[in-house]
Parts: sequence; structure tokens; C-alpha cells
Amino acid sequence: NLLNHFIRYNLLNHFIRYNLFSRFLLRRYYKYLIFFFRVMMYA
Repeated sequence: NLLNHFIRYNLLNHFIRYNLFSRFLLRRYYKYLIFFFRVMMYA
């Protein structure tokens, strides 16, 4: 689906832009990030 690809592309760009911030949050919200990525994989 083109819409799904567009949404995932935007999310990927967002993740890359705030990569350092994401690394900082990774220690505190590791479990939430794992859950989020699992939802992204199966959504």
C-alpha cells in the first residue's frame, strides 16, 4: 500500500532526525520501544 509506505517513510525520517534523543530515551523506555516496533512490524 502506497499510504503505508509513506507513513513508514515519515516515521523512519523522524527516527533518524531524533536518533540521539531516541538513544537517550532507549534506556528509560526500552520496553515501550520494543512494543512499538513489534506493532509496526505486524501492523
